[in-house]
Amino acid sequence: MVKKICLKDATRANTQIDAHIMFSDKRIEIVHLRLQAQEQIAAHKNNLDVLFYVKKGTATIQIEEKELSIDNDKVNMIANDTHTPIVTANMEFHPTLNIKLFPNEFLYVEKDLNRILINQGNETCEILVVKLNN
Repeated sequence: MVKKICLKDATRANTQIDAHIMFSDKRIEIVHLRLQAQEQIAAHKNNLDVLFYVKKGTATIQIEEKELSIDNDKVNMIANDTHTPIVTANMEFHPTLNIKLFPNEFLYVEKDLNRILINQGNETCEILVVKLNN
């Protein structure tokens, strides 16, 4: 099956922020977030591993006691308290899913880590959130 999903047609997530579910099944959920200037998502934990890709703007994420800024041309992985680089050009999450997004950066956050996502800039920030059910 092939299905094209446009942001304007995606299901709005049940949240106060601008979030749309682009795709969801038992293995993966892809959510498009749009944070306005100075908007933030409150501290929370997720029971899935999560990958963040900043499509537009700059985002800051606080994970436990660490704060990271997601900028262009870098890749970061967070797993417990260890930072490990992962590949930029070809991210494979499942044998049937191949995402190629560059030159921006990805940020991987292991499940159950407390996180806050903040747009500290003066422009809208667009973020693609991929939730992985391993």
